Amino acid sequence: MNVLSIEAINIEPGFANPPRHPDDRFYFPVYEHLSKRKIPLTLMSSSTTPDPSFNDPARLNLAAANFPALSIVVYHGYYPNTAGLVGAAFRYENIFPVPDMYGFIVGGEPLINAAKTFLQDQLLFGGSYPFRPIKQSMEDFIAFGFSKAILEKLLFGDAAKVFNV
Repeated sequence: MNVLSIEAINIEPGFANPPRHPDDRFYFPVYEHLSKRKIPLTLMSSSTTPDPSFNDPARLNLAAANFPALSIVVYHGYYPNTAGLVGAAFRYENIFPVPDMYGFIVGGEPLINAAKTFLQDQLLFGGSYPFRPIKQSMEDFIAFGFSKAILEKLLFGDAAKVFNV
């Protein structure tokens, strides 16, 4: 990672062998390395995790607390446990949820509603292509009725901040 020009590192703890939670100390050297270099971590967890007990956003708190300089981008928003992720992101400003396709179905509302208020500086838009056409995802996301200023953050500003664009 010191030689390559890496923009982010992705982990999928619930799919690991053995399955792990994001607060497993096994990952802490990676988090430390990324944190020192201002490289974001992307993490995937949702209802597709083989063992649902590994889809618990509460287990993200320890990692976020121990590595406050690490931007943690959470794809799929821990669906269907989105309310728990909203709570974690409320507590830790270094957690950046991406509801992607799960924001458009029942259970995604907590993330979308929070983005209209306190989560507007942390939520990132994700299109879910190829699972949804990107045009449809953009139109549906805009239809949530965010103000113009908040929409600019969600579609670009928050991601630009996380990925140093």
